[in-house]
Amino acid sequence: MTALRGKTIIATSNVKKAEKLGNLLKNHGARMVKFPLIKISAANNPSLEKATQLNDIQWVVFSSSNSVTYFFEWLRAIQQTSHETTFKYAVIGKATAETLAQYGKKADFISSCKNAESFARELINVLGATPQQILISAGNLSSDNLLHILESKHFCRKVITYKTQKIKYAETAIQNLIQNQDNDIVLFMSPSAVEAFYTHHSADLNQTHLKVAVIGSTTQKALQAQGVTPDFMPSLPNLEVLVNEMAQYFEHNQPKV
Repeated sequence: MTALRGKTIIATSNVKKAEKLGNLLKNHGARMVKFPLIKISAANNPSLEKATQLNDIQWVVFSSSNSVTYFFEWLRAIQQTSHETTFKYAVIGKATAETLAQYGKKADFISSCKNAESFARELINVLGATPQQILISAGNLSSDNLLHILESKHFCRKVITYKTQKIKYAETAIQNLIQNQDNDIVLFMSPSAVEAFYTHHSADLNQTHLKVAVIGSTTQKALQAQGVTPDFMPSLPNLEVLVNEMAQYFEHNQPKV
């Protein structure tokens, strides 16, 4: 066991991502408590029905596992699955590549960058000088930074394939864990979760001794916008890296006896 043994981690991610994280933490002897502050679902966007002209698309770009999952749901909804074999795929992060592999597809380019901006610049170098036709699968709250950088050199189209909703989670027992400091760290995995927490819960909870962790630089910026500096952030936006480095964090930040 590691320094995570006996720790209580409150995770604000959506249910699907929390399940994988929970298994990883359990292997280290830690307890994860689900505190879902966002809900992910397919986008109900009429423009999706019109975006069926995919014959010219050469690359499809994914910046998250959700963008993969809901892209393939969208293809099936508009009955354009025949195009799957003609696309090349670019992804950010190992987890996104693994989700793509679940659909029988191999990423042609995998970036280990920490944010969409660096990913876009790296991909531009990979694609070379010849302009490419690119489709970006994204969520309704995603920024346009990836689109703007790529379209400076290539022809790009962004399709909103899923939506993120910020929710108020009303389970008193979990709020008491935070209020009574019966947790070791609260983990934010998206800017939306940060915003939902500080919109719906911050006024009700004692944050004096609250320790927080984030995954990803955009989540870090969202937390800093609330005037809060994260106590811990992994070197890469990857769940395995997160858990291993969190164990190291607690090993070096054990309370003095």
